[in-house]
Amino acid sequence: MILTDKVIVLDPTEGPVETENHLAARLSDVSGKRVAFINNGKRNSDVFLSALAEEFRENHHAEVVWFDKKNPSLPFPDALLDQLKSCHAVVAGVGD
Repeated sequence: MILTDKVIVLDPTEGPVETENHLAARLSDVSGKRVAFINNGKRNSDVFLSALAEEFRENHHAEVVWFDKKNPSLPFPDALLDQLKSCHAVVAGVGD
């Protein structure tokens, strides 16, 4: 192995990306809305999201839909993505 005093810094950014996609409009109220909660499988994600989902149920009368992602390093399965289309909002959480 050869050690040098040279440091190479990589820039991972490419600059702005032009796209036709736009963010969904923000909900003014979640009362009575169908809200999906996605537990990503990391430690304590389920604990935090369960408490938050209960707040949505009790205080906002939202319909809560729960999803468990078994592996945080894998993408959300396509079959489950289709189910999210029926929701007004999605809350995805992390743990640790």
